[in-house]
This record gives sequence, structure tokens and C-alpha cells, in this order.
Amino acid sequence: MSAHQTVLYIVLDVALAGVACAADKPASLPNRYQLDFSTYLGGSDGEYLRGMDVDAKGDIYVAGTLSADGPTTPSVLQRKGGRGWVAKFSPSGALVWSTHFGDNACTVFSIKADHQGFVYVSGNNGPRLPVTAGAFQPIYGGTGNSTNQSGFVAKLKPDASGVVWASYLGNGYSCRDMTIDDEGNLYCALAHDAHSKFVLPEKWFARAYCKTPHGAPSGKGHFGACDCGVIKIANDGSKVLWASWLGGTGGNDWVGSVAVGPDHCPVVMLNIYSTDMPTTPGAFCKTPSLSWVGKLSADGSKLLMGTYTGVKTGTPFARTHNVALDPQGNIFIAFQAHDCPVTAGAFQRKCGGQDDYAIEKISPDGALLAATFIGGRGIEINGPDHVAVDRSGNVMIVGCSSSPDYPVTSGAIQPKNGGAGGKYPFDGVVSVLSSDLSTLRYSSYIGGSGDEMARACAFGPDGSLCLGGVTTKL
Repeated sequence: MSAHQTVLYIVLDVALAGVACAADKPASLPNRYQLDFSTYLGGSDGEYLRGMDVDAKGDIYVAGTLSADGPTTPSVLQRKGGRGWVAKFSPSGALVWSTHFGDNACTVFSIKADHQGFVYVSGNNGPRLPVTAGAFQPIYGGTGNSTNQSGFVAKLKPDASGVVWASYLGNGYSCRDMTIDDEGNLYCALAHDAHSKFVLPEKWFARAYCKTPHGAPSGKGHFGACDCGVIKIANDGSKVLWASWLGGTGGNDWVGSVAVGPDHCPVVMLNIYSTDMPTTPGAFCKTPSLSWVGKLSADGSKLLMGTYTGVKTGTPFARTHNVALDPQGNIFIAFQAHDCPVTAGAFQRKCGGQDDYAIEKISPDGALLAATFIGGRGIEINGPDHVAVDRSGNVMIVGCSSSPDYPVTSGAIQPKNGGAGGKYPFDGVVSVLSSDLSTLRYSSYIGGSGDEMARACAFGPDGSLCLGGVTTKL
């Protein structure tokens, strides 16, 4: 399986980023969609699309990486140089603006837009980030080698003509996930790498639930030298409001996914190496497994909920944006697994192949409300990369599948895998399940004759499904 992943990554390294939007048909056909628009965007090198957001007007924001000769628009902050990429599309698919960001080591993983149109981005960058005056962390926190950059976070003007503020973040490789609350404050996954010589300020952790990161340079395996936390940053970028690590003495992966609701209490999913992660009385799983979900208080001083996910085999990694909340504060997480603990009435009770996608719905106090597999007899791989929930609690995932029998619904815009042939042709997939994970409301392949991977998604204000990813022709 790992060999197939490696081949797929190499193929996608020479890919073109794509964006697709399927708009809901009339209410009489609630489970059918038509393709509103689909477009390539890229240059002569490889591109990656890693983050997406949709605002109240239906404008679509995407982020990732862009070739040096990829399309940019006039008057943006950076038309040349830099590998990072941020862009805005209109609801009809017109490119409003597109800009490079950062240096040649930059990848923008996460993007959010607020109600005023300001755009927030996070990811990783080398030691040449355009840090602004007064940044809360002006110092590069990486180890200095090409494989371990430093995380960053920034706020851009609505027209992308300039940076409002930008700062490094953490002393680990990247800030892969970030979100904002209704006041515009930022919540970011905070990475720690024990190999870095940069020490984060103690005052950030003055009221932290867990003040000390774990992991040591001699730690066993990749996770053993790392840890993950969560940090809250003021909207104007002037200061860190609080930060906390998440516990466990053996270290954890620095990759974390984060979401926040109206209560301003962040929820985090992460991949773990520690076998003593904290669990709370209502937790449905207190036995150590490969991933963990927790909820902190609004000031970061208390753990309100902590539970393992119950997955012991497979790769249930928080790839990038793997946690989302419904209006009631219930938590949806999704990952790649073989032994997910499914519930009665689940859409798919058994894994259909080597690994499937799995989705869990967890209550605010840690009870397992619903869980299901979704997949076919091939491999559902590298994801799901993004989970989104609409106002009714329907949950959307995107990823890629080699299965010829991945579950699709009647009226799917692409009912069959169109991949490049051979034993493992990969197409992108998009699926929407009901809130209780019992019903597949919509599901389709998304791809052509090459290999595809859907990597980001969001619900539009009109119920449309917006998704983006990468494609190639072998």
C-alpha cells in the first residue's frame, strides 16, 4: 500500500490544481446535482490545492502551491517568487484574484475568510517569510533544514493587495490547520519539534491545560520527537491570547485538525504516539488507539472532553482538515482505517477493502453517536483530506479511491472510476452522508483519464458542494 501512495504522490507532484462546484437542483431532487463549473489552474510545474473556504456570498477561496509561471492577477501582493498560493473565485467560477505567497519553501494548507472579506492563511515557510512589524513570533522556529520548515499564519487584505499581518508560528514543521471564531480570532494547530532550538514564550502557556510539550530528539519513531497543541491568536495579530499542549508523555504527531463553535471552545483531532492521552468521564473509548479527539475550554485552561477514536490498525491520520462541528456542537471526524467501531444503522458496517474511509460522530461530552465506513474493494487513500458539515448536520468528505465499486448515488455526475487503468487507478471522490451516518445522500467520482485526488471541500450558502484537488495524465 505504501508503494502505491508513493507513486501517487510522485504523479501528483506534476499535477494541475482543479476546482469544481456542483450546484443543488430544485428541492424535488434533493440528492441530485449538476456541474456548475470546473476549471484547471496551474503552470508548467506541479501544483497542490490544500485548503478551501466559501463565504456567505458564495465566493470560493482556495490555497496550496503554484508554479512560478502559474496565473496571478494584477495588483496582488506577490506576482512572482514564492511557492505558496492563495486565490479567490466568484460563485460562477471566474478568477477574482490569484497571488503567490511566501518563499520557495512555502505551502499554504489552510484558508478562511471572515464576514468582512479578510483572508487568513496558514502553512509552512522557510526563513524568509515577510513577517510584519509587531508580529507575535518574528523568529523562524524551524530546524533550518529543507525538510523541516516553520509554521506561519497571516491575514491578507480582501483584494489580496497586501498583508495586514504575518507571523511565524511554533517551532515545528507547519501549521496545517486553522479556523476563526465569530469574532475573527484564530485557532491554530500548534506544532512542536524537539529538534528545534527555538523555545516558545512561557507566557503563552500561563493558563494552559498542559504547559509542557513532549517528545524528544531521541524519541522512538517520527511521533516521538514531536507534539501538537492549540493556540488562540487575536484577530489583529497583536498577541497570543493563550496556548496549550494536549497531554500525553510520549509525544504525538505535530499534525492536528482544529474546529471551533459559537462557545469558542476548540476541538482538536490528532495522531498520537502517547499511550496516556487524557480521557474524560463521558469518553466512548478510553483504551489507547492511533488517534484522539479533545475539546478545550474557551480559555484553554481545561480539558472538557477527551477520547480515543477506537481505531487500532490502518492509518487514521488527521491529514489536514479532518474535524468539523454541527450547529449542536457534535463533532465529526474522518480518517482512513480498517477497524472503525461502527454503530447500529450505519450506512456501511464493514470495511470493503484494504482500507476504507471512516466517519465518526461524537457528542460534545465524548459519546459515540454514529460511525460508519464508506468505500469499496480497492483502497480509499490519503484522507479524507477535508470534512465539512452543513446547517442540517449533513457531512461531506472528499478524497480519492482506487475502488471500482466506491458507493455512488443515482444521478452522480460521474458514476464510474475513470482512472488511468492498471491495478490501482485513482479518482477523486465526494460523498455526503446524513447527520446520523445512516444514509448516503450523494456520492460521485470526480476525475478523468489520469489520476485524481480531491483534497478540499466546503458547502456553499445555497447548499452547493464545492470541492477542489489535483489531477494528472500519466
